[in-house]
Amino acid sequence: MGLPADARDALRALTHRPAYALVSVLTFAIGIGANLAIFSFANVLLLRPVPGTTDPGRLVRIMRVDRQTQASSPMSYPLYETMRDAIPALSGLAAYTPASPDLTLVRDPTPHQLRAHLVTGNYFDILGARTTAGRGITQADDSARSEPVVVVSHQLWQSVLGADPGFPGKTLQLNGHTYTVVGIADAAFRGHFVPANTDLWAAISRHRDLAPRFGNDALLQARGTSFLLDLIGRLAPGATLAQVQAQADAIAPRIASWSPVEARDVKVKRLTAYDGIGLLPGTRARVLGALRLLGGAVALLLALACVNVAALWRARSADRQRDLAVRRALGAAPWRVVRGLMLEYGVLTLASGIAGLVLCWAVAGPLGRIRLLSYVAPLGDVSPDWRVLTAAIAASILCGAAAGLLPAILSSRRDPLADLKNVGPPLNARAGYILAGGQVALSLALLVGAELLLGTVHNLLAVDLGYQPRGLVTAALNPSSHGYSHEQTLTFYRALLDRLKLAPGLDASALALTAPFSGFTSQVRVSPVVTASDGIRSYLNQVTGDYFQAIGLRLVAGRAFTREEEFFRDSGAAIVSRSLARQMYGNETIAVGKMIVLSGTPPTPRPIVGVAADARMADVKSGPELEVYTPLGQSPQPLPLFVSVHVRSARSLREVADAVQREVSALDPSLPVTQVSAGADAITAQLSEERVMAWAIGTFAVLALVLAAVGVYGVMAYAVASRTREFGIRTALGATPARVMIFVLCRAFLVGICGLVAGLACAAVLARTLASRLFGIAPFDPGTFVIASALLLGIALLAAAVPARRAARVDPLIALRAE
Repeated sequence: MGLPADARDALRALTHRPAYALVSVLTFAIGIGANLAIFSFANVLLLRPVPGTTDPGRLVRIMRVDRQTQASSPMSYPLYETMRDAIPALSGLAAYTPASPDLTLVRDPTPHQLRAHLVTGNYFDILGARTTAGRGITQADDSARSEPVVVVSHQLWQSVLGADPGFPGKTLQLNGHTYTVVGIADAAFRGHFVPANTDLWAAISRHRDLAPRFGNDALLQARGTSFLLDLIGRLAPGATLAQVQAQADAIAPRIASWSPVEARDVKVKRLTAYDGIGLLPGTRARVLGALRLLGGAVALLLALACVNVAALWRARSADRQRDLAVRRALGAAPWRVVRGLMLEYGVLTLASGIAGLVLCWAVAGPLGRIRLLSYVAPLGDVSPDWRVLTAAIAASILCGAAAGLLPAILSSRRDPLADLKNVGPPLNARAGYILAGGQVALSLALLVGAELLLGTVHNLLAVDLGYQPRGLVTAALNPSSHGYSHEQTLTFYRALLDRLKLAPGLDASALALTAPFSGFTSQVRVSPVVTASDGIRSYLNQVTGDYFQAIGLRLVAGRAFTREEEFFRDSGAAIVSRSLARQMYGNETIAVGKMIVLSGTPPTPRPIVGVAADARMADVKSGPELEVYTPLGQSPQPLPLFVSVHVRSARSLREVADAVQREVSALDPSLPVTQVSAGADAITAQLSEERVMAWAIGTFAVLALVLAAVGVYGVMAYAVASRTREFGIRTALGATPARVMIFVLCRAFLVGICGLVAGLACAAVLARTLASRLFGIAPFDPGTFVIASALLLGIALLAAAVPARRAARVDPLIALRAE
């Protein structure tokens, strides 16, 4: 009998036991599908090249990195020019910087907020990014005297610009400035980041129009003004990343000679070359940490599925011993028996791999909407590609071998004559109990991990922030991006606050430089005397008088800013947080009326007019920040370009957003309100990593519980079926049904206890791994381990209850007659 005949026998055996085949496929599909889903996520973030680029393996990123903290800092345009001309290992080097975050395109007549990059003229050439129509940004566009042009993304062209094939040559109004569209990017290209979501590109020479926060036309000549985030280069033929790094290091002495500031920066910061583009290096490290944990969780789930199926296949091989004995008696070699069984198992694992791939495809949509980190946008498309297909095939082969090889070998080594006479030894029940205990152990580890992460999320959401995020709505506003002067901006803000205070349904309104948990902070050093050489590092926020009422932050002493202080730059005033007041003066009450000096040129004393309660505004996990509040119009520099509107209202987010936009439009119809967010949503967004981890591992834990319950049920059901004669004899000798049932449940209890003992070790390893991610709960929290153990033991006993009841109902006469 050859291989085709073995394959036919395998398929025939499966059709005779459809329930067995279905349970095997579904069990494996759960484990394989979960692993493929996480791998798909990692594939897009870490493995898949940035779409729309040519030969991405030769692209490099250069950043200015702190030698100790590894934090990156921006670079100046003259520094970029120096590096562009002094690194021969690169065939070219391009620079970019983001445009204003409130860049707005008004069309039909809805305003559309865009994500744009200002790039050097060689950006498209370096990346090898093509255009569907027209051309990219070129070197000729770099001049400030050139015509203002943009290249739009294919998605923007389709969704907003009407997919007009003749659109290149037409104009757009961007923040009140007219730009000519010279090209439409290829559909695959959305920028060099992951996830790629850039809407348009303009020449970096247009910074004054599209990124006015950077200053005037002298920006591109200013060595001391850093605004370029990082640089993108392409390796020259035969060059290596090590050569790029060596040549970048050789530039350092030349840069240090520019000024004392640059000399100091060279000592503490290094121009560092990284292989590839996509995720920034720091973000990549965070993503890798999260994916390792998720990968470990799904690996445990897959191991649990393998153990579960191994127990099922072991029981199935016991049912087929007579059939296999006939084959052996007719002369089949042991290896042919193994081959036949492995073919059967191979069909099942192949079907499981296909089912797992379908499951991965089905969850691609929800996965694409997940924000793994608060500062990484959802990926959008995480559909499987050839890498995921390869992983599915590999997972199927490994699972089939892990679960089926041992049962197949053991079945091939049994005595065929003894099995034909039905006097062969039954399969060792101890092996089944070991498999069931292994399922309990793996499930316990996942359950403990899920409880720890869910407890962390609960504790983080329950932290007293010091203010009231519920009912708070924030929105961004930037009149300066629409050509407003400093005085016009002041006038606009005064008028807007007056209108917001009269708007129905808005209980309190204020303006501030930063919003809570917005990701943007400003820091300053403060001291009680002008002569202090150093000060206390504190957060700085510039606000209007009703800010504390709007966000629900209590003043514990003194008063808020008056209307006269809000926008009058000559009258200094400050409000400090309670902890800062205590550090400087020992008591918040004493601090009112005292002086505080903010670092700057020159340092100016300000009277403290109030003390606010401590609050967490930047990080939920850390303690309350030391905070200084000054009036919005009292900045020694020009008024900040980008401010946040803070509104407290009982209305819905949509109603508040419409109300704020209505009042802004009454003053200037062309000015959009952007980044509208509920206060509570900003907090949950910052906790996105913790929430995703808890949700994912919690889901895996639930699946593990289901698999463990099915596995324990299967092992105990087989044990009861194989000992029917024994239970019949026990009943004939006077054992009551209750005693038989207790006997079976005790076996299940022992299996559960042994599994829990082994599982505690696995859970301890996982808890130690999670220690750095926990908040308000200890890694080895006794309550967590006890609850998880009790829950799992209870589920194991419930799963064994049905086989135990079946054993208790065995009729001794029928059982002995069958023997």
